[in-house]
Amino acid sequence: MLARRKVKVALTGQGADEPWAGYDRHRGARFSTAYAGLPHVFTAGFIRPLVERFSKSEKLRRAVVSLNEPDVLSRFVKIYSFYTEDMKQQLFRPWLLEQVSANGVAAKRALRSLHAEVASLDPLTQILYLDTRTNLPDDLLMVGDKTSMAHSLETRVPLLDYRIVEFVESLPPEMRLHGLCAKYDRTLGEPPILQSGVHPPARGGSRRRRTELHAADIPSHLLRTLAPEIPQLAIRRSFN
Repeated sequence: MLARRKVKVALTGQGADEPWAGYDRHRGARFSTAYAGLPHVFTAGFIRPLVERFSKSEKLRRAVVSLNEPDVLSRFVKIYSFYTEDMKQQLFRPWLLEQVSANGVAAKRALRSLHAEVASLDPLTQILYLDTRTNLPDDLLMVGDKTSMAHSLETRVPLLDYRIVEFVESLPPEMRLHGLCAKYDRTLGEPPILQSGVHPPARGGSRRRRTELHAADIPSHLLRTLAPEIPQLAIRRSFN
């Protein structure tokens, strides 16, 4: 609404998290194979009750429910779900339980065809692939589009240019999530697309630095900084 007072078209930052592993669930997916490999009696009989009793973190409580699931697609469905099957059984009326799937079967059916395309890859790459093609267009982009159109403002998403997405998806997973550091690439440092300026001092405060993202420079910057890190074949496949 504020942007509409000055411009008719605006650039947004949507798409900076899904391909680049920017969410906590991506960290969970990265280490889920190791966690699911622990003895079930330990994860379900000790860790989960301990977390559910003493932790107030919703993310941590959801993690202990989902990450020990041996089936990867079922694991993802639980990661995406805010409510466990037991909670749905308590919340939903009988007529609603007849219409929806409380056990995640319908969700698995909806995701199965997409998941099959990357089922042979590591869990992090799998969930990033699903996020970029489901959660992003079906939720965030739709909400952003409706919100902007309600104010007669047209928005663009430069980070989701198909060439950028194809390029990012050609990178190895450790260049997107390095340990617990999301959106990681050791070559980026202080990229030239980030130009620093200075905000006027706030009342009683000091000057604050600001960073502006020039979206038009992103594709060329990615090529300059990341191309040496990956095989030339990947560059040709993504950008030719």
